[in-house]
Amino acid sequence: MWLMPAAAAQVVPVATAAWGSRYLGSLQLTMNITSRRLVSVRGTPILLGGIGSSNPVMPDPAMAAWVAEKGAAINAFQTQVIGRASVPIRRAPYGNESAIGNLATAAAAAYWRSTWEPQLNGPLYLVLQNSGGLRADIAPGPISVGDAFAVQPFGNLLAVKQFDGYQIYLALEVGVSNLGTTNSGGRFPQ
Repeated sequence: MWLMPAAAAQVVPVATAAWGSRYLGSLQLTMNITSRRLVSVRGTPILLGGIGSSNPVMPDPAMAAWVAEKGAAINAFQTQVIGRASVPIRRAPYGNESAIGNLATAAAAAYWRSTWEPQLNGPLYLVLQNSGGLRADIAPGPISVGDAFAVQPFGNLLAVKQFDGYQIYLALEVGVSNLGTTNSGGRFPQ
């Protein structure tokens, strides 16, 4: 937790718990009821960890059994083969085009071509994927559902938006603004 200066000489407490539910924040705020101002703030991160952590949490046997049961079904799904790669399909530094990015956009385009109804929805012209969402390479050989998830390990909902040409131009300009560098922030458009 840190204190950040704000307007009018105010200080705003800012707390973050990183990601992945690894920490829980314990925050104590003291407020002046009359002035409605923050008087003091104290905070401590609490590590949420397993047996090997500095804050061990013992597993619940019933929950562990439930997770194992569901995990078996998930593992069976993740090992399903959905394709085959004859060559490595790799990422590139975030400021560059990549084979995996081309595959991801081609897959999205194929999905939309198979489900889109241009008579009802109008034409569909463009598929974009930011390079920051591509997190793994694919090795030659069978490609599983788990491999596909490793490439894009997020919610990855496909969305259709309507943009004019100038908006697309601006998006592409931002995406290539650090072309050829490794500090593009993952915004390179595939």
